[in-house]
Amino acid sequence: MTKKYEVEVVRTVLVTIDETKFTPKFLEEFSEYISSSIDDIPSHIEHLAWTFAAGRADDDQFIEGYGPAKDFGIKFQEIDDYVSDVREV
Repeated sequence: MTKKYEVEVVRTVLVTIDETKFTPKFLEEFSEYISSSIDDIPSHIEHLAWTFAAGRADDDQFIEGYGPAKDFGIKFQEIDDYVSDVREV
């Protein structure tokens, strides 16, 4: 018998950036060409954390919209992860 389960996984990520790289010009261009909903530093931090958590970014990679992570002082550290809930669906 096949069963399906919905599993909620929580990850806590420490994101470090060089804020001097997030100039008004960069913020404007990123918002115009990549995502209009990412228009300030907190939204960039959230976007970077999601990208890392999804396995699409790391400290030593090229990150879409940013270039090489090291050029923006971007570093990631996974602090914690755990399963918070499992439900049969």
